[in-house]
Amino acid sequence: MKMYEKNDPYKVFVKTGESVRVCTCGLSKDPPFCDDAHEGKSEKIPLVNTAEADTNLFVCGCGNSKDMPWCDGAHKSCPENEYFKERY
Repeated sequence: MKMYEKNDPYKVFVKTGESVRVCTCGLSKDPPFCDDAHEGKSEKIPLVNTAEADTNLFVCGCGNSKDMPWCDGAHKSCPENEYFKERY
């Protein structure tokens, strides 16, 4: 599955002090994590998030969030995945 085919957020649990690399280019084969697929293909770089406390991160899975890479609930009003159709 490609990053923005999900149409629901990715829920990622992160423990205090743990860092995760979140994909921002949409090319990762291991979404929502960066697998360096952007190298040579995109100028976007991963977002590194280090948790200050145990928390759940909600990463956009539809490509329509206005707060990328975070989910803002945009998937709830998207019957089809326009981001995916336009870009892939």
